[in-house]
Amino acid sequence: MSTDLVPPPSDGQELVEAAQRRRRRRAPRSRTRATAHDPDAPRPPQRTAEDRATRDTDPVGIPAPSPRAATAWLATAAIAAAGLLVLTGFAHWHGPQRPPVRATAWDFVDGPRAPKTEADSWLARFQWRDQLGRPDAWVLDRLATHLHEQPAIAGVERIAWDTAVGDKGPTGHLSLQVRLRRAELPVRLADGRTAWLDNEGRILPAALPGPMGRRPLVRGIDGDAALRAAVAEAWALVAERTDPALFATIDGDGVLDERTRGIVMTTRHGTRILWGRPDDARYGIDPRRKADGLVHVLTSQGDPSRLAEINLRFRRETFRVRD
Repeated sequence: MSTDLVPPPSDGQELVEAAQRRRRRRAPRSRTRATAHDPDAPRPPQRTAEDRATRDTDPVGIPAPSPRAATAWLATAAIAAAGLLVLTGFAHWHGPQRPPVRATAWDFVDGPRAPKTEADSWLARFQWRDQLGRPDAWVLDRLATHLHEQPAIAGVERIAWDTAVGDKGPTGHLSLQVRLRRAELPVRLADGRTAWLDNEGRILPAALPGPMGRRPLVRGIDGDAALRAAVAEAWALVAERTDPALFATIDGDGVLDERTRGIVMTTRHGTRILWGRPDDARYGIDPRRKADGLVHVLTSQGDPSRLAEINLRFRRETFRVRD
């Protein structure tokens, strides 16, 4: 008995539909997206906007950080780095260190001594004074430079830092050995303050000790270093050859004539001594020649109270007797 698998002619349409169904079952499922005309194809799962953003930016499925999160992370990293630097500096400066300075010893050699309050004020103006409790070679070198810049100090002989152990534990001791300038003349400044003038024309603090004996008061020399130096030189030449107590004032801005101002000395008897200007040397009238002329007039006239004026501005000195 045989089985006939060929359908009768009247059933041709049914055979075609059966063959199409078998092909669909045997063919592999297409990976392409089904169209709307294929109702039997399976639909892909719906993707949300968040899924699309994640898959578009990170193929492996790891979510990308938002801009706000990235900014916060960078800020946190910067703060942590700054904190590390601060802690490092703190450990450097506040780690094991020398004890603070509790005593400062000043030693003034070959000359006058300054009051300790005046000397300590020089340290108070030191830019790195907060490091004197743990000074190294760099700090001590800067301190020496600072002291050299003080008008009253002629030289820095020695600076030393050492440690001593007492009842309250270790303490630091700063020892300074300096040489001061010598005050020669009292000065009245334009603002009314009183100071000293040394033999090179420097203004020294009033707290320094002055010279022995009576000296003339200097004024009219503010703001002119050349004028101060000329006054100091004139006084040095006069004082070594005359009686310093004879003079009362030295005016750096005194009246020489109707058009000229310069150095004018006044004696205690009221005699005006026209010394001249600092630039008179260019005319061949140097300060030593002026001092020689002053000594000649004073010795030749005997009584200085008779003289109203002595003029030293020219090659030959002149004088005028009181009426």
